[in-house]
Amino acid sequence: MQKPYFLLLTLLITSGILVSCKSKNDDPAPYTNPLIYGRWEYVVGLDSLWNRQNQLLSADTVDTKGEEDIYLTFRENGQAETTLDEVGSGTYRFRDAQTLEVKNSSGVADYLPILTLTNNQLIFVITDTAYGNGNYSKQYLYFRK
Repeated sequence: MQKPYFLLLTLLITSGILVSCKSKNDDPAPYTNPLIYGRWEYVVGLDSLWNRQNQLLSADTVDTKGEEDIYLTFRENGQAETTLDEVGSGTYRFRDAQTLEVKNSSGVADYLPILTLTNNQLIFVITDTAYGNGNYSKQYLYFRK
């Protein structure tokens, strides 16, 4: 009489091999959000300066250097276009639900924290802590479809 242990051992080894041969296509897809797709028109940017006690020191609109038609376009294939800061075109991907990684055509990446993303509103907030005196700035960039 053959022992059932041999059959059980063979089954375990076979299933272990199948699990370890999992393809990369089985990995979950990176985070995406279809609300980002389309052309976003720049509305306004607010530049604010804060001190280390989190008190607002000043606020002003972002200088767009006289540019009239500023936009961002995000395509479903991961391509992006913009007239902002003469970047032109590049690629984008979500790092997580709240951060967009945008690379220009040279491969230099910027990380844009998303404050709001709806069907018709996109707001980035960029914090700059490079001030030597403890002050920091927050720049809010408002876009609409």
